[in-house]
Amino acid sequence: MTTPIALADMETVGLLDVLEEPDFEAYTRLASSVLGAAMASITVLGRNRQTFTSRMGLKMADTPLESSFCRFGLSSSLLEIEDAQLDARVQDNPLVTGEPWIRFYAGATILSPTGRAFGALCVLGQEPRRLTDAERESLLLIARMVQRELRQAWRFRSLASRFHAESQHDMATGLPAGDLLEKRLVRLLDKEGASLAVVMVSLLNAQALTSQDGRRSLDSALADISQRLKASLTSNDLIGRMASDRLCIVLADPGEVSSVVEHVTQLLESAVTPAVLDDPLHSARLSAGISRYPEDAGSASLLLDRARAALDTDSGDQPGVRCYSSEMHAAFLRRQDRLDRLRAAVRSDALHQVYQPILTVRDRRLVGAEALARWRDPLLGEVSPEEFIPLIESDVGLRQAFTASSLKVACRQMAWWRREKKPIDYVSVNVPAGELYRADFVALVSTVLAEQGVQGRDLMLELTEASLITDLPVAIQNMEQLRDMGVRLAIDDFGTGYSSLRYLQQLPLDVLKIDRSFTSAMTDNETTYKLVDGIIWIARALGLTVIAEGVETPEQWNELASLKCDLVQGFLFGRPVAAGDFVFPPLPGA
Repeated sequence: MTTPIALADMETVGLLDVLEEPDFEAYTRLASSVLGAAMASITVLGRNRQTFTSRMGLKMADTPLESSFCRFGLSSSLLEIEDAQLDARVQDNPLVTGEPWIRFYAGATILSPTGRAFGALCVLGQEPRRLTDAERESLLLIARMVQRELRQAWRFRSLASRFHAESQHDMATGLPAGDLLEKRLVRLLDKEGASLAVVMVSLLNAQALTSQDGRRSLDSALADISQRLKASLTSNDLIGRMASDRLCIVLADPGEVSSVVEHVTQLLESAVTPAVLDDPLHSARLSAGISRYPEDAGSASLLLDRARAALDTDSGDQPGVRCYSSEMHAAFLRRQDRLDRLRAAVRSDALHQVYQPILTVRDRRLVGAEALARWRDPLLGEVSPEEFIPLIESDVGLRQAFTASSLKVACRQMAWWRREKKPIDYVSVNVPAGELYRADFVALVSTVLAEQGVQGRDLMLELTEASLITDLPVAIQNMEQLRDMGVRLAIDDFGTGYSSLRYLQQLPLDVLKIDRSFTSAMTDNETTYKLVDGIIWIARALGLTVIAEGVETPEQWNELASLKCDLVQGFLFGRPVAAGDFVFPPLPGA
């Protein structure tokens, strides 16, 4: 009998991420097609859960281990359950008694390169069925193809790992990797009277590069940047690559703090001038955090940690040079605590949504509602969106989970309003910066709409100016796909970012939202009034609907009406409230 391989062991041999690659999705599709099954998956068993690393027709990505069918077949090459409702092992399984209503299952056991069973290539159906001998042989054959692919990947990764361990250099840049750099830093600290500065350098627009051409584009940019930095360093200085988007420089005998900051500033400027990237929109944007020896720390690991702290302390994602300080470290720890609490809140659905009405200027008719996230932490109490939204946007995993949850909750609420025949056209959801460039973002929106039973026209997505120009061609491509689904697209907080008419003309937009800072000042400042008038005129020329945010006084409303603004939202018409407290006008004849 074969022994199931633990999920942690799979991670150790580096195969779980391999199974996520498109090649294995092709095997799943092949199994589905050959056996005529609506559902198919490659399933991996962990200690407590089963994971569907590649799937068709299944919505869930994982389930508790107790829900697994294939755990019953690991000791044999093939498990077939003709009618799950009649099989005592699985008849009470929630996957049988509920979605996806499995009646038929066939799974061919897959072995790891070390010969241990870890899951299965399986096909499933919602009707009882018995495979023919030819179909069983086909399933076993495809499973053996998966095993062969895994074995080749394992051999390749083993060789690559051995090479990396021996060389301890980053292959893309030729620089020492993090471990080697830290060892060399330790040796420098051992020298009597040593004075050093550790500089952690981050490429702020790394994500835009990755979205444009994958990891290759990012590696190329960092290789170019590192060569420029090396040309400005002395023979006593060190440079290495610490992460996919980070370099580390160790400066020997750096001098006083002001001298260090000036020197590092010059280094960063030399690294990005001229632009190291082909697209001027993607000109490298660098930021740096500095820690000093012996002033800030006495060990290599602490110096590196404190340089990271200086770099990662909230800076509004702006290029710059920051030195470590005890106050900065306290701010860094506070930020990390907020991030940890936010991750837990998103995982447990502890964040909630409130809704603010969007109305027509002319007759105050309700047309939509903007969904806004709110967070009440058990210890911190109510946390301002101005504090937690930037934190969400700074962490890719957190941002993606938050986006999926926000879309799901808002569309579920819109579906309920539709069923109740509430007079509302759409719900609007803010899209965090960077999400538009996810390879699966359009698919995510499509899936959420389908799962919640709403149409594309029921949803509006609000995008920031800065996120739209990060990679204009990709933004346009994804936005056009969203509009083809009927989704409305709005540019949020217009006037606070780049506000380029050239970009505005190219983007497939429906709505332009005027930032509240303009709305609040337009009745007291003639220049602001003229700016708002100009924005509305531009939007009208481009065929865009205009929403003015932050309307709080009748005077602002009257001015916007005189400028023929289309829609408004703000405290004058309603504060953000829970869905149950959202006020709808009475239906005609009610």
